[in-house]
Amino acid sequence: MLAYPLSRPNLPWRRGFTFYVVFTLFFNGGLVPTYLVYTQLLGLRNSLLSLIKPNLLLNGFNILILRTFFAMGIPDSLPEAAKIDGAGEWRVLFRFVLLHWRNR
Repeated sequence: MLAYPLSRPNLPWRRGFTFYVVFTLFFNGGLVPTYLVYTQLLGLRNSLLSLIKPNLLLNGFNILILRTFFAMGIPDSLPEAAKIDGAGEWRVLFRFVLLHWRNR
């Protein structure tokens, strides 16, 4: 959900958000705080989801790869045409960008 807004050139504070993602890649919080977050806050103790979710969804590297794909792979005319037709940001993301990505 963060990669698409970072790929849009008109996002305010885009450089700050990108720096935050890259900074967390360089200086990770460590294993113990990550374990505490997943077991105590998210309740993912002794489950298969606790092995899949941290590396799949919460990885800054995946965000940067998707941001690059959205910036290079989605033509700028596609979201602009959808906005002219009256679609909001959420509809543009789910209906047009992700469907375009799936059909590639």
